[in-house]
Amino acid sequence: MIRNNGFFLLVCVALLATIITGNAQTVNIYVSPTGLATGNGSTSATAVNFARAKVIARANVAKPCVIQLLNGTYATSFSLDNTDTRTAAAPLTIKAVTARKAIIQPIIAVNKADFKPIPDSIKSRIIDTTARKNVLQLDLSTYGLGTIADWRNIFSYPVTITPTTSSRQLWPKFFLNGALMPMSQYPNTGTMVMNGVLNKGSSRSVPGGSFKYSDTRINLWQNAVKEGLWLRGNWRVDWQMDFVKTLSISPSDSTIVQVEGVSGGLGYKYSPYQGSLAEPFVAVNLVEEIDKEGEWCIHPVTKMVYMWVPAAGNIGVAYNSSVAGLNLTNVSNVVIENLAFGAGAGDGIKMTNCVNCTVAGNDIANCSGYGVFIVGGNNCVVRSNDIHQVGQGGVFLVSSNFTNDQKTLLSSNHKVVNNLIYSYAKEVFLYSAAVDSRNAIGTYVANNKIYDCPHVGVLYGGNNNIMEYNDISDVVKTYSDMGAFYTAENWTERGDTIRYNYIHNMSYKGSGLYPDNYASGHSFTYNIAADCYYGSQNNFGYFNKFDNNVYYNNFMAHHVNQTGFVPDTNRNCTTNLNNLKNIYTNNPVYQNAYPELIDLFGANGSNTAYTSQLWPSVSCNVFLGTGGNSQVLRSVVDTRLFNSNGTTNTTFATTGDPFVRFRLIFLNNLRIARKPSIRTAALLLDTLKRNNVFSKTCGTDWRIGRLGLYIDSIYRKDITATQTPGVKPIFNVSVSSSNNFTTVDTILFLVKVVNPGIKNTFTNLRLMEKGTIVTNVDTLLLSAVNDTITYELKWHLPVLGTHKMVVQLWDAPNWRFYSDTVTVTINAPLPIQIAKFALFTKDCKQYVQWTAFDESEVGQYQLQYSSDGQIFTTLSYPQTICAPFNTCNYQIEIPALTADKKYIRLLVKGKNGQTLLVTKAVEAKSCLLGGLQMQLLPNLLPQGGNITCSYESGSADAKATVQCYSTNGHLIWQKPFFLQKGKHLLQISEKMMPGNYLIVLKGINTSQWQKLIIY
Repeated sequence: MIRNNGFFLLVCVALLATIITGNAQTVNIYVSPTGLATGNGSTSATAVNFARAKVIARANVAKPCVIQLLNGTYATSFSLDNTDTRTAAAPLTIKAVTARKAIIQPIIAVNKADFKPIPDSIKSRIIDTTARKNVLQLDLSTYGLGTIADWRNIFSYPVTITPTTSSRQLWPKFFLNGALMPMSQYPNTGTMVMNGVLNKGSSRSVPGGSFKYSDTRINLWQNAVKEGLWLRGNWRVDWQMDFVKTLSISPSDSTIVQVEGVSGGLGYKYSPYQGSLAEPFVAVNLVEEIDKEGEWCIHPVTKMVYMWVPAAGNIGVAYNSSVAGLNLTNVSNVVIENLAFGAGAGDGIKMTNCVNCTVAGNDIANCSGYGVFIVGGNNCVVRSNDIHQVGQGGVFLVSSNFTNDQKTLLSSNHKVVNNLIYSYAKEVFLYSAAVDSRNAIGTYVANNKIYDCPHVGVLYGGNNNIMEYNDISDVVKTYSDMGAFYTAENWTERGDTIRYNYIHNMSYKGSGLYPDNYASGHSFTYNIAADCYYGSQNNFGYFNKFDNNVYYNNFMAHHVNQTGFVPDTNRNCTTNLNNLKNIYTNNPVYQNAYPELIDLFGANGSNTAYTSQLWPSVSCNVFLGTGGNSQVLRSVVDTRLFNSNGTTNTTFATTGDPFVRFRLIFLNNLRIARKPSIRTAALLLDTLKRNNVFSKTCGTDWRIGRLGLYIDSIYRKDITATQTPGVKPIFNVSVSSSNNFTTVDTILFLVKVVNPGIKNTFTNLRLMEKGTIVTNVDTLLLSAVNDTITYELKWHLPVLGTHKMVVQLWDAPNWRFYSDTVTVTINAPLPIQIAKFALFTKDCKQYVQWTAFDESEVGQYQLQYSSDGQIFTTLSYPQTICAPFNTCNYQIEIPALTADKKYIRLLVKGKNGQTLLVTKAVEAKSCLLGGLQMQLLPNLLPQGGNITCSYESGSADAKATVQCYSTNGHLIWQKPFFLQKGKHLLQISEKMMPGNYLIVLKGINTSQWQKLIIY
């Protein structure tokens, strides 16, 4: 009965396990570019299309589903909606079978046969004679692109980007093998410049402004004016760009009149009426200027395309900027993994009101919008992607209803981490950011590597966003007055934390940290700003804190532009104050989040004392490499701001220009005017570390080792080429004794690791061999002091052989650093142990002595002699005398040795004749050559007394000397005496200070010394 019940129980358990396993079993659905519209897609041979895959996944909503995209190009966009939403227990994953070999390209293929010859009236206008023979035309109406609205007389970017609109160029995009083909432009590189403003015009004025030009090439574009000639220029400032339709060109007086006026009018805003005579502009979309293969333009009225058709490659076209490569709307628990997105007029991936979705390991390139555009939703992750060659930026984050979310500070918890974002803003040059969080709340942007952009690095704003450990370089390359981190949002958007970032190699073009136009309430700490125009710039912002940063080799370290708090007279300040007051009043959530605002809205009015939190502060920073043309604070003399030792002149900072003129709290900063030794860009961090810069800030929480990209074991497995140089700590590993260990139970490693702030970042040290952690190791932290940690690693019972060991430093979950290899060799234990093998002379007789333990395996001893220490001959065969596992001492007299028998060694043979051990040879001293032994007797008195030597000599009576040397080799005194054959005592009375000495007894042809210590 018991057996039957047990059997029944086992059956029930097995059945239950089957049911549970069946419910949790993952459903794999294979998709190919030519997949079927029917079937289940359970194998690659029965692959279905994406639409069918969605149907199958919806039918298995309770099971985890994986849509496996086979290699190939998918020339369409994919989409998911609320019918595809999932649970955390049964997510939907869309991934490539082979990483990044499934390519989503939502473009329409163009048949080269559809290109036709152009009419002579068009051909004759092409200036380049070679292009004239190769340009063909294409009727876009045959490609179903829909109605292409006529271009406006003027359109500018950036426009305000909202959850539904963004600033895109309003024409079709052509692609060659997925890469964007260039619209014709003159000049191809560089710009033309205005030659003086005649009429500035004004915003939307008709007609617009007029100006002089100097490039006579413009005289050839009269026909283009009739059809629509657009000029793109920075007509007023570097950070404003407009496409403006041309009304007329007058070659007789080199004048251009524009159809409509631009905001602010023509001419550089900081120059006289005629402008700077250097305002840049180019002409775009001209058939006249097609001059190389692949260039094209479009007739703005007929929509006929003219193109120098490439001889090789596939051409595609896209127009609709609302079409993303992958569009997710109202879905949850979806993972987009290891795909490639290439080409398209819209974003790579757009996510609207999505929850718990992940975009990871993808390559996103050649789309005209953002790589990833996230609207609303929460807890989505953009992780370990490569985003590059995109028309706008990397990742855009925006609340779907920012006004309402801001009142409650509703966090999205979106994360943008470990992405490589570079070569972006290829079409929309201005305000296209690697990451844009200007209208987002509670996002986390970290460990991204960002570089190569004509304008901005990261646009921040919103509320309570954290941006840390990002490596940003080579941005703000073309258009100035911009930053690696930039915002110009109003006072209600506050609480952003920008810390631990590395900003460098900006070619003195842009600022590192830049809150502009009164942006307030943000903190900037533990950042590095190097080789910038301004390391940081605070343009009228309040409540901004710049603390514990390192500034290196900037033209100017900090730009301050503050004239006091004057809300009653300053329109910008008053507007910001009213906006902030409206959201702050009767809003406990907002009040608790930003308690510092009590200094602005206190019961007794604003607190404007020196100690008020209202004022921006610059404290505890280190300014390195300033001097010459550079300075720390704009319009403040360094020699007044700092004492001669580089510390802050507190009196001047609090009572002089910094506070009185600029309302800036400037405290506890250090200026090091001397530049470090010459370094390359790659060694910048190493240079700063060598100069001990980080420890000179007030804070000790530097975390250099976490900068930039990290190895993501799932998606980013190799950062050899992209790791930030200089983040690796310095290891010093020593072993307790030399190599060739014999019969050891424990090997001790002493490890010292140095890196700024390492005390706060490391988790543990591990001993590793061949990539595997050695488990039988005890780790003991000996000390941890800010930049240095010291560990003791005890390796117990190591196995025999040669080991190549490394020490791994483990920091949080993502960072691993390794020491150089340490080689440790452990020999096999001997079946016998020999100790104290030595020669000594007594009464002019020679003796060999040694100690042996456990002779159970010994078959024979052999004492051998040699004249040169290389070739040995057996002298005698001593008999074993030890019982098994016992210890016994040998002392054997040997014949008097001559010069041809100078060296002695012991060879031990096993019972089967094998050699067990050969001792190191020792050199004999023949009695006939004046052997001499000395021993110091311990009868010394401090500050003087008798030095008593017991000596034994086998030589004949002769003159000898006793000498005393200091440990550095200086002779202190010497005494002659008569050396007598045999054993004698020698007493010398000499006053000596406490210390270490060498006593040397010199006889005939020999000498002997011992160390003497006087306490």
